[in-house]
Order: sequence, then structure tokens, then C-alpha cells
Amino acid sequence: MEICSEVFPDNLTTDIEHSIRKMSAYIRANHRENLERDKIGYGDVSDARILYTAYYEESILVTSNVRDFMLYPLLFPQGEERLYDLKENAFVQIPSDGYQSIHKDMAFRTMLYEFYHLEDARET
Repeated sequence: MEICSEVFPDNLTTDIEHSIRKMSAYIRANHRENLERDKIGYGDVSDARILYTAYYEESILVTSNVRDFMLYPLLFPQGEERLYDLKENAFVQIPSDGYQSIHKDMAFRTMLYEFYHLEDARET
């Protein structure tokens, strides 16, 4: 994995940005208990750009504001260490049952599929 300290807004289309923000809002509204977090944020445009840059670069996202980036580990296979919390000095771990519940949610799966499709279309 790479260390990326720059945000590349040119990599992010408005459709991908909207997709990220929509998934984040959905997770916040419907799956807070599955993440075992009291506070989950709804990331703004700059957070979507940061998240997508980390995703695009296949990087670990390191932040002290993990509440706005709880979607990030859900974009990868379960158990991958992708979101690092500077306050806790540890990787964020999504409980296995919670991860499974979120990925079984058909609405989330549809949004995730749309995100991957937008990502693939951007690459071509």
C-alpha cells in the first residue's frame, strides 16, 4: 500500500462524489449499530475527495476524524486494515457481524455496485 498525502480532485467525477456521499448518508442513517460507533458523520465534498483519493491510490486512510470516513473500510474485503484512527493509534475494525449485515443490505449493495461501476467507467 502507498502513502498518499495529496488529494487529486481530477480523479473524482461528480457522479462518484455523489455516490460516496449517498452511501455515507445511508450507512449513517441505517447501520450505525452495525459499526458499533456512537457518532458517524456525513462527509462533505472535501471528505468525499479525500476518501476517493485514498481508494483510487489503494492507500490506508489515516485521520483523527474517522467518523466521516466509516464508509472507507466497507469498500474493501472484510478484515483489510484500511482506516487508521490517529486518536486511538489503531486501525478501525468493523465487527464481522456488522460488516456482513451491511453488505447483505440490498440497498447498500446496489449503491456499492453503482460506485464500482462508476469507478470502472472512469478508468476507461
